[in-house]
Amino acid sequence: MPDPSFIESYTGKMLIEKGIQYKRIKDIRELLTDNDIDKIKSNSTIIKSFVISCIITIFMLIGFFLCFVIPCVVPVGLEAILISSISIVSLFLILSLGAGIIFFNLHKRNNIFLDKPNSPFINRILYQTSIESHFVNKDLYKQYSCFLDVSTLSEDGSGLCLSYFAPQIHVEDKEFLVISILCIFALPFVTLFSILYNSLRFICAPIYVLGCFLKQQIIIGKKTSDNKFRLVDCFLEAYSSLRRIVKAPFYAIAMFFSLVYSFVSVKNSRIITGLVEQKWNEDVALSSSFHICFPHKHWRWEGGGKPGYLGKNGYYIAGCMQPRYVFFFKNWKFISGKKLFNVTIHGVPLEESFILSKRY
Repeated sequence: MPDPSFIESYTGKMLIEKGIQYKRIKDIRELLTDNDIDKIKSNSTIIKSFVISCIITIFMLIGFFLCFVIPCVVPVGLEAILISSISIVSLFLILSLGAGIIFFNLHKRNNIFLDKPNSPFINRILYQTSIESHFVNKDLYKQYSCFLDVSTLSEDGSGLCLSYFAPQIHVEDKEFLVISILCIFALPFVTLFSILYNSLRFICAPIYVLGCFLKQQIIIGKKTSDNKFRLVDCFLEAYSSLRRIVKAPFYAIAMFFSLVYSFVSVKNSRIITGLVEQKWNEDVALSSSFHICFPHKHWRWEGGGKPGYLGKNGYYIAGCMQPRYVFFFKNWKFISGKKLFNVTIHGVPLEESFILSKRY
């Protein structure tokens, strides 16, 4: 039974929390219109509009630099301005090509939560709903608001759905548009920090690995387990740092394109941005990462310095665009759900059961 101090009225079918009314749902079609179901069955995409948005963004960026930046920075002279202009155009084309490759790879790769391709170009159907979270092995109850992405269901309404963070109040698209704009302004600083950090890591990580390797060989000897540093890890960590330096500008421009697309479609932009940032962070989960200025519970700097975990430094500026739950549906019926990061109280793992509710 839910905690009465949290919910003002509980009847078994209707919930009233802080003056907001909810109705429990079992069939996901209670949230959907006939048009939404047709979209799921047709697997409609947004590739055309997204490509057009990227092309317009590229031309606007090039035009901005050619008209405002180069005349202010480059010394007066036709030759200098011409060389600078060609360099700027070439740079943006190279970065855009790299971003295109990133989007293509995201289109083909399996999603780590769904274990199947989750193309960023699916025309998303997101609904804000409420989740009742009942802890089976503790007398606890919580209610969350989330956006449920039902566009990943099959034609018969079966499969896995991801859900994303939403405040308890009803959220308009313009509020997430503001978040996208803030992320755009933060993106250059995040990219610069990534390059500087990995430049320092390029020197420090091999030295750390070499020290650990010598310690294993000289002090500990053969008593170490199989999970230990190897001499080749010195070169592998240096290579990893160099690779992250090189890829940072490409992922930054890919994320920039996805954020700009929020002016066209906030819901689709939110999913694309989350997928790009997740891949940029090498699939390190949000629960094991830094989110803006705050570390999540399972974050450890450089993975705690352990073999196989070095470099696991997830950093998200758009954490609200990362999935929080995964739900299983069969023939449009809600079967079960799972939180994507561990829930613990005093270090004890908690098993949860979920009930979906529709807000009125």
